Amino acid sequence: TRDLMKIARAGGAEGASGDLHPDLAERLAREASKTAAQFVNICIRALDYFPPIDLQFGEFLRAVVTADSDLVPDDPYGYRADLVGAFRLRGIIPQNVKSYSEEALRWRGPDATGKPPVGRCTGLQYGILKTFDATAENENERRSEANGERLNAFAQKNAAALGLDSNLPIQAHSFHPIHRISPAGKVIVDFVVEFLQQREEPLDPELPDSPKFSFRGGSTVIFDDRGEVRYVIEKSITNQSRLRQQREFQLQQFNESALAAYGAAQVEQQVNFQLIHRGA
Repeated sequence: TRDLMKIARAGGAEGASGDLHPDLAERLAREASKTAAQFVNICIRALDYFPPIDLQFGEFLRAVVTADSDLVPDDPYGYRADLVGAFRLRGIIPQNVKSYSEEALRWRGPDATGKPPVGRCTGLQYGILKTFDATAENENERRSEANGERLNAFAQKNAAALGLDSNLPIQAHSFHPIHRISPAGKVIVDFVVEFLQQREEPLDPELPDSPKFSFRGGSTVIFDDRGEVRYVIEKSITNQSRLRQQREFQLQQFNESALAAYGAAQVEQQVNFQLIHRGA
């Protein structure tokens, strides 16, 4: 809006503390609404770039930067720079990055992380029939089943490169194509998959009869229109640090639930609040 304010001041308008002409106020409101809508779209596009579980604030920032730079590489209005600056000012530090530069914040594929090379996932069907009849519904179901089989086979073959454990079952929990059009008119087609795994872990490994909890892991994998892996966003089930944190959380939750009958209602409310953030 700098140009609008310059024009207004050249025409004799007062500063920001003064009254604005109704036409100028309407134009400023229009620009503010447009900017807000663009920020919303940036955040919505990032949904496909989230890890499949246990999302953290720093990972949200990395998803925003990656998704937006895919679509708008040059960032002409500095949206990504302002978002990164806002996270930095609030002390939100993404894990496993060396700086707040866009290059460091972007998600990476297996080749950039030194993992084994990954081939193409051939045969993925990106199209979805939009007509609402029995024939289209059956065809979409057939395509979905075929994609699921190909993705499961691909994940088993390339488990290590995708941050998965080949010794555990792998589920292609959700998958879908995404079609986006950049401001320059370029059409970008990708395929997003969430691979999940699960195993039972003792709540207290020191106790032979300890109760168990479900420990989950997985990866979000983004393929390009040829089936090449672009990004692997992993929360590996082999990560011992994650297991330790989950175990500590489960122990705290278990203890608070056991004490709920003897304490105030705030204990139970705290447990429920934590469950919300676990996605339970």
